[in-house]
Amino acid sequence: MAGGERIFVQAIRRYCAEHDIAVDVRASGWLIAMRKGARCRFAFGYDIGLNSAIAHRLANDKSATAEALQMAGVPCVPHHLFLNPSMGVHVAGADWRHGMLALLAQNPQGVVVKPNEGTSGRAVFRATKSDDLDRAVTEIFSSGLGLVIAPYVEIEDEVRVIVLDGKPMIVYRKERPSVVGDGMQTLRELASAAGQDRRLHELAAHELNAIVPKGGTAPPDLAAQSRRRRKADPPR
Repeated sequence: MAGGERIFVQAIRRYCAEHDIAVDVRASGWLIAMRKGARCRFAFGYDIGLNSAIAHRLANDKSATAEALQMAGVPCVPHHLFLNPSMGVHVAGADWRHGMLALLAQNPQGVVVKPNEGTSGRAVFRATKSDDLDRAVTEIFSSGLGLVIAPYVEIEDEVRVIVLDGKPMIVYRKERPSVVGDGMQTLRELASAAGQDRRLHELAAHELNAIVPKGGTAPPDLAAQSRRRRKADPPR
């Protein structure tokens, strides 16, 4: 990122420059005022104010989004909400850990544990055994009030669409860099050599210390995610 600015801020700067809109960036890029004539609009965080308050709240809550999609009959990966036990037994419940372990037992391929709110793939963990689960839960609850647990699903392509007034405006796909194994080095060694070790702490020890087979690729959740954007095809 140029000058340490988020891509979101850079995109707003480019758009405003092309449309003769004055930009005032405050709070290290988390508050942006856009002015043209007497009109002023704000962007806050990742929100540019185009959604209603309730749509915004739903979209920022992973558990609520999954519930809303299920109610609408849209296929989705279920996200089970667990509240921080520090909030008290009347809020978090008494059997929250039992519920987590039950989900782990129901999904032998593993589960994904992540904050209920948040972006950019931070503090996202895959757990295949109770030790992995406890480590993830402890880290997330140390700084947040809620987490969600979802079944681990192998996703080959993740594509997102930005829609404005019912028309798709932008399509982008997440590209996850990976490392290729040589049959001798561990995932940790390969990732470090390739400069992709920023998120190694999010993987379990047995995954990091496993030898990657020759010609095999490392897990797609190893590396920081980059996005490729392209203009959406016009709707038909």
